[in-house]
Amino acid sequence: MSLPWMESADAKMARAKEHLDTLYAEAGVFFERTRRNFILKSNGHEAWIVHYVEDSVPPIRFGVLVGECVFNMRSALDNLVCGLIRTKNPRAPCKGTQFPISSTEEQWEKNWQKYLKGVEQAAQKLIRDLQPCFRMSAAPEDDPLSILNVLCNRDKHRAVTLMLAYSHDLTVTVHANDGKVHTWKATEPLYARDVHTLPLDLDPTTIQSSARVETSGTDVLIIQENGPWGQRPVWSVLTELYEYVRDRVVIPLKPFFLAPPGSKET
Repeated sequence: MSLPWMESADAKMARAKEHLDTLYAEAGVFFERTRRNFILKSNGHEAWIVHYVEDSVPPIRFGVLVGECVFNMRSALDNLVCGLIRTKNPRAPCKGTQFPISSTEEQWEKNWQKYLKGVEQAAQKLIRDLQPCFRMSAAPEDDPLSILNVLCNRDKHRAVTLMLAYSHDLTVTVHANDGKVHTWKATEPLYARDVHTLPLDLDPTTIQSSARVETSGTDVLIIQENGPWGQRPVWSVLTELYEYVRDRVVIPLKPFFLAPPGSKET
């Protein structure tokens, strides 16, 4: 149930959540269909495993879903500002207004009066306090609103945000013919598009190609381009952004859409 003038913002947030859930579900199907290969090798002096993944390139559709998710969140913020203006002036065109995201104080001072024209002062103060330049002055680029802005602008103005698949905790266990077991654990991400050589600390004479190999690990998608999101799973990044926008921006601003006590709603 949306409050008056909040329908657009709430609808955009709901749509962003749908894209996030779809990405998570389709990524699960993608990883189920990929095939991991572990080939035992030996040259008589040492033994190793060659590991590669078939069909490892995530479909570009995943990037499209990311773009649509962040676009709807960013658009919800702009709709929120227009809604705040129209609670005071229902016929306001909201021309030139938007939800500012400022990484520097200079940027804020230059734009806030234009972007928030018609928004009541208390709501302006709340929006100011959410700006990355004030909330995280030491590293504004790490602020969730900054990350949202970067991802949205890259998708709109450059290209679809591409994904990479990788395993961040792959463990391989090899059962040698002499009864010994060797376990190899990844110490860094293993990108699915690459071929990896996994060294084995075993006597190569005890290894045959038929030796039992067991594996475990978690496959995830990450954003291909470098950014403050690092190597975190993309749905983790998007979930954090969604929850931040919902809990720290949309919900705190909802009281401004309520009619004052004792007044008549129009």
